[in-house]
Amino acid sequence: MAKIPEEYVKIYSIVLKAHDEVITRIRPGIKAKEVDKVARSIITNEGYGQYFTHRTGHGLGLDVHEEPYIRSGSDIVLKEGMVFTVESGIYLPGKFGVRIVRISP
Repeated sequence: MAKIPEEYVKIYSIVLKAHDEVITRIRPGIKAKEVDKVARSIITNEGYGQYFTHRTGHGLGLDVHEEPYIRSGSDIVLKEGMVFTVESGIYLPGKFGVRIVRISP
């Protein structure tokens, strides 16, 4: 059985930490940009901020990508009943990327 490269494990662990911390912070009344900031801060503090090149998440509904957009600059206030993704990620050009998306009840 092949050993998983250490760098893969490291990046996965950082993305998982960001993902899980974001989940704990989501609540009605918080702005979307505050949620994005949680993920971005963790990934940046680990030295990979420049490799987090997309928004933290987006709404799901009739279209696959719709409001609320969970990104920096978004003043949308999250409300109970909103459905959106949390998909923090790190993408190392020419090497690999990690994004974690979980489906929760």
